[in-house]
Amino acid sequence: MKNLFIPSTFTKEGWLQLGLVGDKQQSLADSYSNTGSMYLTSLVFIALGLPETDEFWTGPFTEWTQRKAWSGKPFKKDYAVKY
Repeated sequence: MKNLFIPSTFTKEGWLQLGLVGDKQQSLADSYSNTGSMYLTSLVFIALGLPETDEFWTGPFTEWTQRKAWSGKPFKKDYAVKY
């Protein structure tokens, strides 16, 4: 969270900037999002709703999107899963 909520994360008016790491990587923002889409920032906690037996917790280590982003590696934009 310390890396995410840096001063350029917010506009002069106090609204969230679209993108990741403040005003950087704005190409990651979805076109339907706006500065009022606070629910998107809460998605960091979604995995906590998975049971402890879920593959997310029990599977082998895999680099995830945020890890790639913070280390400067390229990654594809995430999209919803269709079941």
